[in-house]
Amino acid sequence: MSTATVVDEIKLKAPSWSAEGSKSILSMLNRAQNFALSKPVVENVVVDPLTGDYPFLITEAGKRDYEIPNTSLELDPETGDVELRVFKVLELFSEQQQIRDYNRRTVIRPYVATVQGGKTNYKFTPRPATELVPARIILPFDPGATTDVYKYKAILEPLQLTAITIPLTLDQTCEEMLICGALAFIEQNDYGRSDKLKEFKDYYCPRFWRSHAHIDVTRKVDGTPIKKF
Repeated sequence: MSTATVVDEIKLKAPSWSAEGSKSILSMLNRAQNFALSKPVVENVVVDPLTGDYPFLITEAGKRDYEIPNTSLELDPETGDVELRVFKVLELFSEQQQIRDYNRRTVIRPYVATVQGGKTNYKFTPRPATELVPARIILPFDPGATTDVYKYKAILEPLQLTAITIPLTLDQTCEEMLICGALAFIEQNDYGRSDKLKEFKDYYCPRFWRSHAHIDVTRKVDGTPIKKF
């Protein structure tokens, strides 16, 4: 499914709209894709390509403010890898199994983390990426010098559709949702309201978020794999 093909299909239902431009079918399609990818799903969760797991945050002693590096991802075999920036960090955690490590971070300073099972979740202040500034997190504690203690769960900003030659981040199974979303934003722009927008936000997107939820099958709770439901 190419971006141009989806734009052409939308244009059949919105013939007065131009394909490209600041106010166009493409810009409305971009809005729909951005909204659909505003929550963590398989397509936008940051993964370390070397491990297939969440990436580690490399920390320094005395440093509490950290920028989150961009990552590369292949969206289309013809265009190869493209650089995508991290939009926002959702979670900072550790899977250290030592009780001593838990005590050092939670009993002495309980305000910085909580422990559940074999996972320690740390408090932090997220700073989402803006047009010119990368995503950051600010910690309320000194993390020390580490390379393999803190992992983070974050979502990527989808590749922005500024031209019909730019590939969609989502595949053809999401075509119906994206078309509905683009038409909904067009309808809202033309008439000041849109019944289709409710369908897009309350039906299509929640169903997509559930079915594409990032399920990490390598982690288990009491020996039982995490289920999708």
